[in-house]
Amino acid sequence: MKLEGSIDTFPLRELIDMVVYSSVTGALNIYGPGAPGQLYFRDGVLYHVARGAARGADALAELLELGSASFSFVSDIATQDESLYGPLSYQLQNAEHAAARWRQIRPYVPDLERVPRLLVPRDGLQRRVSPAHHPVLAEIDGQHTLRQIAASLAWAAVDVAEVAMQLLRDGIIELLPGSATPVASATPEATPQAGEGLFDRLLHLSATHRPGADTTPRILSEETILRLLRSSG
Repeated sequence: MKLEGSIDTFPLRELIDMVVYSSVTGALNIYGPGAPGQLYFRDGVLYHVARGAARGADALAELLELGSASFSFVSDIATQDESLYGPLSYQLQNAEHAAARWRQIRPYVPDLERVPRLLVPRDGLQRRVSPAHHPVLAEIDGQHTLRQIAASLAWAAVDVAEVAMQLLRDGIIELLPGSATPVASATPEATPQAGEGLFDRLLHLSATHRPGADTTPRILSEETILRLLRSSG
């Protein structure tokens, strides 16, 4: 079974909650600007998230950052990869916080495949930079991307990007397009249904119950989706 729609109508956080509540197995695919993302569930447990070269919490934050995207849920899709551990509520709270930070950073740091290069001599530079930023500064060699620096330091991607933003605004570095190619992540697909999409039919069905400008269509759609998710396992 394949369910399609837009996160403009059903925000990603609500979709995750519905899949978890339904205790189903499958992949929630997100198609927006940039690389597509995949969230994998096993009996309602979110165990792996991927988007381009990002994995786990970093990928989840990138997807929650998106303001507009489409989605499809395909049941009975699995992967051997695993990148999320611990309580989901904790993971989501951290990812939503990181997504809010990314919205501030993104105008300065479009992606993590950029290579930072110093614009000023390194001698005496540490006195101009916050001590908290010194580890990132030490990794800047004009060759490694921000993603590679984050991996080397074992820092969260958003933390490295935030340092890069500050160094960029201070005129200490510039960001060059990197030669690193993000790791491609296969997007699981199910055989498309002929004719109108299932999600479109659900919205049409709920619209026929609209008595006025209230939340009834939204509630009916979510309940219908939950029933379909439960029946797809």
